[in-house]
Amino acid sequence: MVLISTVFSKLRSNHKKTVSSVKAKMKMEEEKNLLKSMLEEEKTKNRAAKSKLKKRFGRLKAELDFWEARSHKVRLTVNPDCRVVELQVPGVPAVEGQASEPAGPSAPSAVPVLVGKEGFAAGKHYWEVEVGQQQGWVLGVVREKGRQEEEGTLPGQDYWALHRSQGEIFSSEGDRRIEKLQMSNSMIGVLLDLEEGQVNFYEAERMRVMVRMPLRLGKEPAERFYPFLSKSLLSTQS
Repeated sequence: MVLISTVFSKLRSNHKKTVSSVKAKMKMEEEKNLLKSMLEEEKTKNRAAKSKLKKRFGRLKAELDFWEARSHKVRLTVNPDCRVVELQVPGVPAVEGQASEPAGPSAPSAVPVLVGKEGFAAGKHYWEVEVGQQQGWVLGVVREKGRQEEEGTLPGQDYWALHRSQGEIFSSEGDRRIEKLQMSNSMIGVLLDLEEGQVNFYEAERMRVMVRMPLRLGKEPAERFYPFLSKSLLSTQS
């Protein structure tokens, strides 16, 4: 009886220890899962915070870039005589054609433009053009050596431009269509950067770059670059 009682007590003690160990293990597993969950939640928060900071940094960088460009602002004054630019990009209706029918993808279209009185041979120069709610316009930069006084035509290979047709905006660089924009803003900024060899077009009100175009700089030291814009935009300028 003593032996049986001893064995029973031992078994009971071992059972209690086993139950206690199982409970302790379960508690440790729960704590481990809780800690893991907390770590994952913290990682998610950190990723979200990092992403938010990156977006904010990107916006601040874009705004700083815009304000730096705007610090080179010049007054845009155009000659009253109208010239013609042959656009090789799609979507522009020809002057003599139907305004509602855009030109084909490779068909050049003659567009009347006004060229700036002052040209630039070096440095950085920024100006703004008010486009209002006009559905069709073109603006940009033309190289002086492309100006043909006799014919009054600006050949396509010597200009860098943005144009809008049928509600869409196109770049003259590689016939590239700019992402569809909500044109609630009515001001386009142009930075002619002859130090970096590029032309930047900005949404002035949103302070962001729409497109950057590399300049094909020639070897002639006297070549100059002139702003130009659609004749139809002249009435919207202040």
